[in-house]
Amino acid sequence: LRDNATEGTDLFTKRAELELLVSQAKFTRQNDRTTAYRETIESDFSSGLSVAEAYYKLGLIALSRASANGELRQLWGKHASVIGDHESYDNNEPTNLEDVAEAEKLFGAALKSAPPASHEISKNILRCLALVSGPGSTKDDRLISSALIHASIGGTARNSVQDSLPNHLLQAFDDENLDADSRLKSICESIEESAARMPNCWNVVAMTICPTGDLLVSSIRSAGGNDVDVSTVCSFSTDGQNGPHSDLLGPLDKVIERSQRQLHGMTEEVQAEQFSEKESRQRWWDVRKSIDGDLNSLLQYAEENYFSSEAMRRQLIPDIFESGLRLDLSLSDESSECSGIEPGNLASR
Repeated sequence: LRDNATEGTDLFTKRAELELLVSQAKFTRQNDRTTAYRETIESDFSSGLSVAEAYYKLGLIALSRASANGELRQLWGKHASVIGDHESYDNNEPTNLEDVAEAEKLFGAALKSAPPASHEISKNILRCLALVSGPGSTKDDRLISSALIHASIGGTARNSVQDSLPNHLLQAFDDENLDADSRLKSICESIEESAARMPNCWNVVAMTICPTGDLLVSSIRSAGGNDVDVSTVCSFSTDGQNGPHSDLLGPLDKVIERSQRQLHGMTEEVQAEQFSEKESRQRWWDVRKSIDGDLNSLLQYAEENYFSSEAMRRQLIPDIFESGLRLDLSLSDESSECSGIEPGNLASR
């Protein structure tokens, strides 16, 4: 190009034309998808699930724009941070939040046609709707954001405790006879009643990962009497939808799998046959120490990058983070510390 300026100019022109064509092709494909989604919504032959999926896909397009142009960060303001960044995000530049409002409208429409909350698309709709609803400026808005997060998590934990609670307290979460608006209203009432039953020192935290990879954390505390203090913060992912999944949950699954493999089949007979010698027991505990150390490192990484921002400390669990407490699951460097304890006896360890 340096030897032939004319040829270089032609090549740069062609490259610019090619980039323009690629951009136009992407725009055309998105327009084609948008048209297809709207045709699905307007068709008399579309199922409720198809309509919900179409609204959801349109909402994701609006959400992508809101994320790219800064509206989403503006919505969350000081209630947000970026994963890996300890500072809260606080942008005072005013925006009209048009794309956020459109995304909220589309996700709201998707929720009205969505299947029960146990369905994966319904969970994603609820999480996206919580994301574009923001932290809320009034108590009712904050309750709605928290209710959306709690409703998206699933019923396993609720089922394990429902027998010890009044029947009506958790009924709204799984009541398919209620429409979307009535269900959210009932969940908000359940949250308020639950807070009134909690000791003042309790802080109930619910976390969920949005399809975008952003982490939403909701906190519920008793504010004395029958009042409730609800707050929600968001940690924006810098790695798209793979953020926390590949960063935390994938490594955690591997640590759990290693632990399960080591403990599998660990009966008294196996202990007596394979680990009767001090050296063999020590080797077993050395492997255990390695697993514990990896878990410890992962927990410290999660705390440092996901839960140490000012927004998290200020609103969710300030006592723990301000005290500087850290978990230390690893064994000491004394290799013979556990050699006298039977392999598999983690309680004694």
